Order: sequence, then C-alpha cells, then structure tokens
Amino acid sequence: WTKRNFLQPLGILMFMMFCIALTGVDCPLNFYGPSMFKEFGFTISPTLISCIIPLGQLLGYIFAPFLMSVISKKKQYLLACIIMTAASCSLALSYYAKSVNFQPIIVQQVGLAVGSLGLTFGYGVGFGAGTV
Repeated sequence: WTKRNFLQPLGILMFMMFCIALTGVDCPLNFYGPSMFKEFGFTISPTLISCIIPLGQLLGYIFAPFLMSVISKKKQYLLACIIMTAASCSLALSYYAKSVNFQPIIVQQVGLAVGSLGLTFGYGVGFGAGTV
C-alpha cells in the first residue's frame, strides 16, 4: 500500500475520476430532475420521484458485471448506446406529448419516468464514465 508502484497508478486514477466527475456528464438529469417531474404534474413529490435517476444508474452498475461476463465489451457498449437512444426518444416524445397536450397525462408521465430511468440505466450498464 505504500510502494510507488501502487501509489502512482492510484494517484493517476483518482485524478482521472476527479476530472470525469467535474465534466457534469449526468448533471442535466440530476440537476433538472425535480423540476422536470414537477412540470409533468406528478402527484408524488418531485424530489422523491427524481430518485428514479440515480436508481437507474445504480441498477446499470449492478447489471454491468453480469452482462460483461456473458457478452463482449463491444456488444455491451452497443447495447448501452441502444438503451440510451431509446430512453432519449422516450424523453423527447414525452416532452412532445406535453407540448401538444396529449391525453391521458399518465402517458406523458410514464414516458418521462421510463426515459429517465432508461437513460441512466444505459449509462450505468455501459459503465458510464468508467469507459472514458
């Protein structure tokens, strides 16, 4: 634990992870999450329902090692990209449905919740910032 051949790579990795955290890669959902859910008229507290966002990332990080043992890295990253693309489409459709006052409102809310969960799940299952 005290030798240079351990401390030097540890220092490099710690610096890299610190810099990745500063990029704000998941900031939009985490920062705007409560206001997004409030805007869509959820009856549950927007602060509470915005817990979906880190939950998706946690579930992604939990499933990633199991997925990695079954498929190649390339396929895993492609799968993560597909999940994130579908989730982004769900978010976009939810906002579109809101703009045209699509009824029932539950469809907009489910689209927003599924999109938020899916986007962060895809990020986590592709190992998120750890893939940089």
